[in-house]
Amino acid sequence: MSQYLERYAEPEARDPHTWAKIKRPLQRVLAVPAYGESPTLAATIEQWLAQWPELLVILVLNRTAGEPNPHINEPLRHAIATIENIDRCLVAERDTPLPSSEGVGLARKIGADIASAMMAEGLIQEKWIHCTDADAHLPEDYFTANTRLFGHTDSGVICHPFRHDISGELALPMALYELRLHDHVLGLREAGSPYGFHSVGSCISIRDDIYQNVRGFPKRSGAEDFYLLNKAAKLTDVLQPTEPLIRLEARRSQRVPFGTGQAVTRLAVDENPKQEPLFYHPHSYRELQQVLQIISEMQLPGALPEHSRAILADMGLEKALEHCRRQSSDIEGFLRHFHQWFDGFRTMRFMHSLRDRHYPDQSFNQLHGDEDPLAVLKNYRGKLGWA
Repeated sequence: MSQYLERYAEPEARDPHTWAKIKRPLQRVLAVPAYGESPTLAATIEQWLAQWPELLVILVLNRTAGEPNPHINEPLRHAIATIENIDRCLVAERDTPLPSSEGVGLARKIGADIASAMMAEGLIQEKWIHCTDADAHLPEDYFTANTRLFGHTDSGVICHPFRHDISGELALPMALYELRLHDHVLGLREAGSPYGFHSVGSCISIRDDIYQNVRGFPKRSGAEDFYLLNKAAKLTDVLQPTEPLIRLEARRSQRVPFGTGQAVTRLAVDENPKQEPLFYHPHSYRELQQVLQIISEMQLPGALPEHSRAILADMGLEKALEHCRRQSSDIEGFLRHFHQWFDGFRTMRFMHSLRDRHYPDQSFNQLHGDEDPLAVLKNYRGKLGWA
């Protein structure tokens, strides 16, 4: 057992009884948290197991301390017990609710820790932990496409492309929210940030050694995917293939304090969601681009745009740059150290400060006028290279 598994893994991953029913090594593993999900998830898992005979599914049934219904997972638990190939579905569930502050992050960590431990035991041959959610529909070539990628990349993380179902009463809210995600990633990429990738927990695959080195999913009730990837990106390139696409259902949800479900729920009751300020101001990305360009040219902080200079001074830029210079013998090393400091989290802080002090968030109407959100979404997907 590695140091991570001995010191930091959840109890389920340190107990061999967790996977005692697995009698032979399997090729690959998929970890899925489930909180109050419909029993229809059992049919989805049954389909996965039939489609991929060498797959193990780890289903982590969970509820938080604030959940009033202690039996919320009973229908799904009973449905799972009746599926074919149940011997390749591990169900993990704690006797007590998860702390509300740890929620989905802890649930993901339990599943991924079990997967990591089974790899150490030789029960999972592929050294990748695949993560998804109950609302995800995986394409038929999900694993074959991944296997092809493994042979042609040194990257230790894959952020899979996705698209939400844009139909019915949630079509406009879902389109606007997905636009928000793409607008931010494209803005970061155009600015030259190495952290321009999506952080969607249902669309992440991570190599076991990277997972252990970042000490697993953070135990947070939200943004656990963002913080995992922020750490991982400092150790390895984040691969962003353009296919195959994972299809995500559009649905309301109150199970986490923020994220897709909460945003869609809020937008669905808004009288004019196209006027909701969802997007960072374009000027914020332009200032970020100027900052990264000036830093890459080794110019003095005084050359930074005035707004950015004050914000970065508050964040400790001078001290960070001194450290980067001391630790580096060339420009490549300097920039590597700089982006270790000015990581995805500090980039987000920078953007938030620009928003709060100078450039307020913008609505769809402010950015795109009378354009059709679905047409704009199609255009954004095209910019990402997603079919």
